[in-house]
Amino acid sequence: MTERWLHTNRRAALVSTILAAGLLAGLNVGGRLLAGGLGRPIGLGAWAVVGIVDGLILAGWCRFAWQPRLRFRNGKLLIHIRYLWPVSLPVEVVECIFLGRNTVPWPEHVVGALHTLSVVVRLAERAEPWRQGSVNPLLAQWRDGYITLRGEWCEPLDGPLLQQLNQRLLAVRPKPEAGQPVPTR
Repeated sequence: MTERWLHTNRRAALVSTILAAGLLAGLNVGGRLLAGGLGRPIGLGAWAVVGIVDGLILAGWCRFAWQPRLRFRNGKLLIHIRYLWPVSLPVEVVECIFLGRNTVPWPEHVVGALHTLSVVVRLAERAEPWRQGSVNPLLAQWRDGYITLRGEWCEPLDGPLLQQLNQRLLAVRPKPEAGQPVPTR
């Protein structure tokens, strides 16, 4: 059974989905106008293919934008910070989850320095294979044993939510035994 621990930012997901759908529709209509202006009729089959491709692109975007940021399943913390598959961490390597603060990646000369809250997942120092990994930089950073999820892609963050996440983490973490090795990838 999968538990959702941290949802996506629903407003950002909705706006980005609408923008993606609008962009795809605009490209489709623009292609039709361009083809018609050049006097080259394009058959219904070609437009059906374009529509199917647009639908697949939009479905992929919806999956990316609407998936929860943190889930738990079968002893693994699933962190959705990649394009296709989540990072799957054994809960034994996750020490805690806390609030952080990071700078929004916009040009500072345009908007000034903007900061947002973030969710930081601290990994055990002894878990050497988990010190860093590749992620989507729009969603997170992963280095030196810390995974920092950008807050603008998460549900509203506050202290009680993070306290609830840590309580849930403690509840699902197996009790350590003396000499138990750290899981490796």
